[in-house]
Amino acid sequence: MTTLRETFVEALLAQLEADPDVQQLNVQIGRSVVDALDAQHSLALIVHLGGEAPPDRSAVGFATRQTELLFTVITRDTAPDKAADSVLELAHPIVMSFDAPSLIDASEGQTDPPIFANVDGESCLRTVHYVYIYRTRWNSLTE
Repeated sequence: MTTLRETFVEALLAQLEADPDVQQLNVQIGRSVVDALDAQHSLALIVHLGGEAPPDRSAVGFATRQTELLFTVITRDTAPDKAADSVLELAHPIVMSFDAPSLIDASEGQTDPPIFANVDGESCLRTVHYVYIYRTRWNSLTE
């Protein structure tokens, strides 16, 4: 069985990989920040899970959950923040218009400041936090 939040990530990865504009930028799509840093791609978009708030159980038998999905862009560029924004500009409408069973709402959270890695002087990580609100049965993460 797969949790609903993991199902959301898998579906978003598939949509991002299939997007012609993302393909044209030659963005490497993945789940692991470590693998992307090791891979030497000039642009990578990593989708991973952030925190999850305790569920609201106001609906009898159901839990309304709030989870963070993190979208981290890794760039190797002399203007890394600009390069990261070129990827985020393409990903944002996909993330915000995403629809799935049990998904109630999507909203944009904070965008972290660029984190510069000292590996090569040009590597940068930029993360946007998105918040998805969804509903499950009170005793399940999968339905």
